Amino acid sequence: MKNAQIIIPTYNERENSRVVGSSRRAKRMKKEIQPTDFSANLFWDVDPETLNMEQHAKYIIARVLELGTLTDWRLLCRRFTLPGIVEISKQLRVLDAKALEFLSVVGSTPKKEFRCYTPKPSMPTLWNS
Repeated sequence: MKNAQIIIPTYNERENSRVVGSSRRAKRMKKEIQPTDFSANLFWDVDPETLNMEQHAKYIIARVLELGTLTDWRLLCRRFTLPGIVEISKQLRVLDAKALEFLSVVGSTPKKEFRCYTPKPSMPTLWNS
């Protein structure tokens, strides 16, 4: 321990490492995200090659919210912004209750603003119990 040297990087070395790190991030971000990048189980009923991220945004967002993994969510957030995901999700007619709750909390949006939200009655009717 007496002979150990502590090497403190100079300001220029730290600056260069930031540039290298940011250029790696820029290279990763340049790749356009496609439906084939998501989990295969999301699009089991359609060919992911035929999906367009802009034209089928509602479908892709709904599938990621209901069936996707955390990796799929991160890809979705990289492709669409969080406010964009919330705005598109507000137009969905059907969305899982857990997905709606998650999006409401993460997006800081009241559930009543979503088209798919219907309040549950406090007393269920006999034929629905």
